[in-house]
Amino acid sequence: MKTKVFLTAILSVSLACLVGCSQQEDVNVNELAGQMASTSFEKTVTRSKTVTDGLTMQIVEWTIVDAEKHQIAPFGYVFGDGVAEEWPSVVYNYEQGDINEDGLGVHYTFTPLGQGEALNVLYWGNSLIIKGDTISNASAPIANLKKIVADLPNTKWHFEKSEYYILYDTLEKTDTIIKPVKRPDPVTGKPIIVMDTTVKVVKEYLQDTLGATSLIMSDYAILRDPSSKANTLTITKYEEKKKVNDAGDALVADGKPTTVTTTYHWGVASMTSAKRFVLNIKDDQTGEMSQLRLSGFDKGKGLLTIGNDEHKIVNE
Repeated sequence: MKTKVFLTAILSVSLACLVGCSQQEDVNVNELAGQMASTSFEKTVTRSKTVTDGLTMQIVEWTIVDAEKHQIAPFGYVFGDGVAEEWPSVVYNYEQGDINEDGLGVHYTFTPLGQGEALNVLYWGNSLIIKGDTISNASAPIANLKKIVADLPNTKWHFEKSEYYILYDTLEKTDTIIKPVKRPDPVTGKPIIVMDTTVKVVKEYLQDTLGATSLIMSDYAILRDPSSKANTLTITKYEEKKKVNDAGDALVADGKPTTVTTTYHWGVASMTSAKRFVLNIKDDQTGEMSQLRLSGFDKGKGLLTIGNDEHKIVNE
């Protein structure tokens, strides 16, 4: 979003030009700038700030709940490994104050309807600066996070892929075509009808397989304990390889199948939407942090793409 600033100097020059050209009455530049600030302030209903710390995401949203009454309220939500908290909202009346000393931004006073501290807020560049904290993202991500929290935990997903050894056989067969044609009689030269025979050799290519030369499977169990609120993730990778025997007519094992299981704890790192987001995952053994990119998440359809592989939900 393009930053909006309130430049008193620019307004002064523009209005001076208008006054000089048409003999209009003096205009209070600060008052006009304040009116502009008030209008633009209310055009953005929700502004938010999202902070991720390891396996925990915290979101604060300031939403205008009643523009006619000049009422605004903060909403807060925290979710992560071992934590889930939503604090009750306090409704404030907002009142426009003076333009900032440097001519950039406008001060507002947020006064709680009940008991509590009044807040001095600077509105600048379509952002709210509250106690040095900048609330700038013009969106409402709490709804997306809540959707993920409701649908993702305690689901299991499966993916498998096979590659096959293909055999090609060539089959030849003959087609005989007999049809009547006109030809000159060798004696009289007059046209006569004779039966013409054409023989064609046709090749057919047949495709067959001896079976799968490789099998790769992955399973993801994305869990959350309702009591401890611990987020756990178990990833199991299975791989099996085969090769063609010396006779070329069968597949035999190419080494031993491998199974690797790794356990993690997880939290939401970032979100594009409730269908596309990134998880931070922490290895239980090494403590190493990494990320898991998820997209196309649709629990109803039972689909989730992890990395580049589309997984299907496991119904137990």
